[in-house]
Amino acid sequence: SGINLAVQSFAIKPEDFDVTAGHDVSKLLRQNAKLACRGRKLVELCKNILSEEGNNSSKIIVFTDGRIGAGIIAKDSLMKEEALGCTWLDEDDTVEEKNKKLAWYQYADVTEEDKKRPRVLVLHFAHAAGLNLQAECSNMIFFTPLYVGEGGTSGDPVSDSSTELQAIGRVFRPGQPKSKVHLYRIEVEGPRGEECLDTHLIRRNTDEDTIQMAVNADD
Repeated sequence: SGINLAVQSFAIKPEDFDVTAGHDVSKLLRQNAKLACRGRKLVELCKNILSEEGNNSSKIIVFTDGRIGAGIIAKDSLMKEEALGCTWLDEDDTVEEKNKKLAWYQYADVTEEDKKRPRVLVLHFAHAAGLNLQAECSNMIFFTPLYVGEGGTSGDPVSDSSTELQAIGRVFRPGQPKSKVHLYRIEVEGPRGEECLDTHLIRRNTDEDTIQMAVNADD
C-alpha cells in the first residue's frame, strides 16, 4: 500500500493515505475484502437467516464493492458451500440473461426448479439504482462498507452514504410486504476487538448528519 511499516496498524484509515507519496488505498481495501473471516461470516449469516423459522425459502441480497473485486470474493465464498451457492451477474451475461437472473429475486417461486435455485443474490453497489427487489426480499447484507476515493481528503462520505442508502432502497421501499427489513453489515475487528477499517467506514457512512445530507442531496 506504500504506508510505512512503522505507522501501519489495525486502525489505519483512508485519510492516512497520501496518493502524492505513492500510497495506494485500493490495496488496503482489497486486502480488507479478502479477509477469510469476512467470507466465513457471510456464509454464517446466510445460513442463519435461512435457518430461521419461516425463512427457508427467503431470498437474500448481498451488496459488494465491485471496484475492489469484493463481488467475486463474496461469490467464491458462497459457492464453496454446496447447500448454499448464489446467483451473480457475470460481466459476460447478455442483458436478457441479467434480467432473467434478477427476475428470480423479484418474483415468487412457482415451479420446483424455482425452489431449488440459490437463495442469495450477489450485487455490486453500482447496481444499486433502479432495481425493485422488495416483493421477495427482506434481508440484505453489506459485505464491506463502501469507500470511493484515493485516500487523504479525496473521499466523499455523503456520496458513499447516498449509494448505500440507494442499495437499502432496493428492498426497503413501497411494496415491501414484510413489516421489518433486516440489514446486516459485516464488521471485521482486530484480534482483541480493536477498531479497524470497517468500524471507521461504517461509523462514517452511518453518521446521522451525513445521512441527512445524502437524503437532501437526492431530493
